[in-house]
This record gives sequence, structure tokens and C-alpha cells, in this order.
Amino acid sequence: MHITRTGLALVFLLSLTVGAQPLPDSLQISEAWIREAPPNAMALAGYMTVNNRGTEDRQLVAVSSIDFKRIELHRSMLVEGVARMIPQERMPIPAAGHLELKPGDYHLMLMHPRRSLKVGEEVKAILSFDNDQQLTAVFTVKKSQGSAHQHHHHH
Repeated sequence: MHITRTGLALVFLLSLTVGAQPLPDSLQISEAWIREAPPNAMALAGYMTVNNRGTEDRQLVAVSSIDFKRIELHRSMLVEGVARMIPQERMPIPAAGHLELKPGDYHLMLMHPRRSLKVGEEVKAILSFDNDQQLTAVFTVKKSQGSAHQHHHHH
């Protein structure tokens, strides 16, 4: 059998792509929602689940949306008996696992909304991950579920 240089190069390149990084769809977003807030609220909270079907740990590093001036990654934690929101530079997503953003834990702080959001409306956001992958998530605005889920905004 005679293989040309071009054919050998092609086989080499194909072998690199077969064993490379997990497929881009190894990360999937589900249950993305934003808590309804009063019309003049300066910050809203966003939640979702990020499923990692890949074989490598991943990290959420940024989120952006045209509907907000900026979006920050936060985690609510008890510090000396007081609930505090602690800014996060990244959020871990274990291989073959998930990251759950929920009230009282990891969440998004959606700062300075550019429009008033009502129950049922949708907001698109771009999620950026540590491997330069980006995904679009669609968040649905939902009614607040009472004072048990309210955030304490102490920094």
C-alpha cells in the first residue's frame, strides 16, 4: 500500500480530533430561570443547572446578556452565622456531574436591568466556560416563591 504525504497528514490530523476534547455539547443548560423583581430593582437573581456529560471538570467563568449592564457569579454562604453573598471568579462543574445554581447557594446576580421583566418573559444570556466554549441559555422570568427564598445582600 502506498500512502502519500497528504494522506499521512490527513490520517494524523484525524487521529488528533478523535481523542481530543469532549464534544461541545457535553455541557447542557436546563431549568434556567430569573426571579421576578419589582420594576425598579437594581439586581435580580438567576438560577439554572449546568450538566457536564464530559470526562473533564469544567468551570463557568462568565455570563453576559444584552438585558443587563453586567452579570456576576455569586454564592450565598453562612459566615459567622450571617448569610452573605460572596462573589465567585468561577463555578465548578464536575465531570459527569452538574452545577446547580439555586436560592441560598450558587446564583447569578443580574445587575442593572435594561428593561422591566415580567413573569413569563424570556432573557437570553451567553455563558462562557474555562475552555473558551460559549453556550446560549434562555432564562424564563418566574414569580418569587416567598420570603424563604429571598437573598441576603451582605458583602
